[in-house]
Amino acid sequence: MNDTKRNIIIKPQKLNLICNGCNKSSTKKECFCDKLDYYNENIESIIKIQFICRNYIHKKSIYSNNLTENEYNKLMNGKEARKIWSKMIKNEDLKITIQDFNNKCGDVFREIAKIILDLSNKRQGTLDIELVNKELWNIKKEFIYIITVNGYIIKIGGTRDGMKGRWSSYCCGYYVPQRKKKDGTPYPGKMSVTNAYLYHTIENDLIMNKNNKWNIYVWDLPVSKFNMNILGEDTIIIAQTFHAYETICIKKYKILTGSLPLLCDNCDPNYK
Repeated sequence: MNDTKRNIIIKPQKLNLICNGCNKSSTKKECFCDKLDYYNENIESIIKIQFICRNYIHKKSIYSNNLTENEYNKLMNGKEARKIWSKMIKNEDLKITIQDFNNKCGDVFREIAKIILDLSNKRQGTLDIELVNKELWNIKKEFIYIITVNGYIIKIGGTRDGMKGRWSSYCCGYYVPQRKKKDGTPYPGKMSVTNAYLYHTIENDLIMNKNNKWNIYVWDLPVSKFNMNILGEDTIIIAQTFHAYETICIKKYKILTGSLPLLCDNCDPNYK
């Protein structure tokens, strides 16, 4: 075998094979100067290295060269899911800010958390929370919540189980059939459609617009109690009221803007 060897030089956008015999680059299966034994005998390995390097460069260029291989793979696992489940946020969807809406509601809403993109190995999902008010986040009670992007309202909702539980429910939207488990099989798709749309809309926006800010605001609802006689025994009943509050808030938003928030599909029909 000829002792002449080739050097592999990787440039940012191009991979060249340099022949020491003629000092010319070659990306074909034959050298410009002649058929060197070393090149011919190792052509499959060289082409494989060439493909891997070009693919690696392509991966790095997609996300501004800031991702590790694990981070890239974590994002790519949701590529098909985002195509189906993420809603495009248009300028016309940004109707009113939380500040203006809150002013119309008597300043009852306050910030409780920020939503961030998490590509670490700490969790399987890609979304995480930075708490602004940990104590309020962990309380299990009724709240009305508003989710915003860059200060504009995208979602108005309600919960009886507290925001920690509601956010956990939204995170189940990750498990759509377009995503794969570690063994390569797809998830069964038992998630809520509402959760899937919200999760992937936020995820997609944070990936495509890394400077966008997503926040959660809450209205800590008053506890409503009333007495009821049950089988001759006076009992204090705690009423569930968040559905009524939620519907009124959504209706107020519609009166102010002419439409529903992007990620709100409907109101409770009992309070329309």
